[in-house]
Parts: sequence; C-alpha cells; structure tokens
Amino acid sequence: MNVSARNVASSSLLALDSSGSLTSTTSGLSPTFTSITVSSVASPTYTAITVQPTANASGNGSATNITGGAATAASGAVTGGIATILGGAATSSTSGVGGTAVIQGGAGGKQGGSVYVTGANSPSPIQGGDVSIQGGNNTNPSSNAANIGGDVLIYPGAGGSGGSAGAVCLIHSVAPPATRGAGVVFFGNCSVVPAGTPSEGGILYATGGDLFWLSSNGVAYKMAGP
Repeated sequence: MNVSARNVASSSLLALDSSGSLTSTTSGLSPTFTSITVSSVASPTYTAITVQPTANASGNGSATNITGGAATAASGAVTGGIATILGGAATSSTSGVGGTAVIQGGAGGKQGGSVYVTGANSPSPIQGGDVSIQGGNNTNPSSNAANIGGDVLIYPGAGGSGGSAGAVCLIHSVAPPATRGAGVVFFGNCSVVPAGTPSEGGILYATGGDLFWLSSNGVAYKMAGP
C-alpha cells in the first residue's frame, strides 16, 4: 500500500518507508509525524492506518492535528479548506451499514481526556464560528415511512461503582454544580436576559436559578422556580 503526505511548508514529499515510518524525501527535513502504522486483517483484507506521534516517556504527549488548507488571499470571498473525518461507506443497498467516525478523548489512569468541539474565534467585528451538529439526511427518493432522518443524541456518561451518571449541561462560563443530580439537563444562568419577540419559536433560558420561556408574543413565562 502506498502512503504519502506532502509537507506544505517546504513542498517536500513525505513517504512511508519499509519500516513503517513517515520520512521526508528531501534531505535534512524532519517530518511532522514520527510514526505511521499500517496493518492488515486477513480474509477479507482490510487496511488500517494509524497516525500517532511517538510516545513520550518523560513528559506530555505530542499533538496530532488535522487541518484544512489556509486561504491567505488579502481580499475577495475566500474560504479555508474543509477538514473532514468520515466513517467508511458501505454501498450495498440491502445490507450496507456505513462505518462510524469516532472522536474520543484519551484514556487516563486518573481521569479520562475531554473532547472539545469549538467554532473558531473571529478577530473581525463579525460573529465567531458556529458549531453545527446534524443527524444524517435520508436521501431515498422513493416514498416510504421508513425514510427517517438521523437523530441527534446526547448521552451523559454512566457512573462507576458508587458514583452517579453525568448530566447534559448548557452553561455559559461556570462549571456545573456538584449537586446537579444524575442523568439530568442542567441550565446555567444566562449572561444576558433575552428580550424582544423571537420569530417562529421561543427561547428557553435560566436566570437567578429560575427557568423561563420567552414566547414569540414577547412574553417571558416562568416555567419553574419558587
């Protein structure tokens, strides 16, 4: 299997050598990634590629970054490249189930690693980047009640022996309280109470520990609290 990557900064080619390491074809350059593992599973043969920096026995592990290409034009409507992580396609119309794409924090002997999904900051006087989570569309053109779009599911983590399950927390800047319960939804107090008349829906928010619903008629209804 041929595996190669291009070092954009130096325009040199990085190639997989016979020992399984990613090396530069240009003399004197060091590749960003120090190891690539290519393994095969027999009957049928599937090939897996793992990109992982070499382990550090005396300090923190190295980062692995997957980024879209930068658009550096000074003017015009330019857009940076998209970085996509996809599960593998299974194209059988009768039995194909697509592969799952997993993003998971690293295992820890004391505490597991977190997963952060963030929109990019904006230095200009415009909105920062959004974070969108969407279930998959069903694109079957034939009318069928089973043509259901994918759900968006958020699962709190299960608790260990003697501990409780986690919570789904919607917070602005503070950490959720330790007394939040288990398997619940926690609303942090909003930093600015919404006003006006939201169109085509309403706004659910907490302030002072109370839960409110601002409806499209501009009235804020207290949903819970003393």
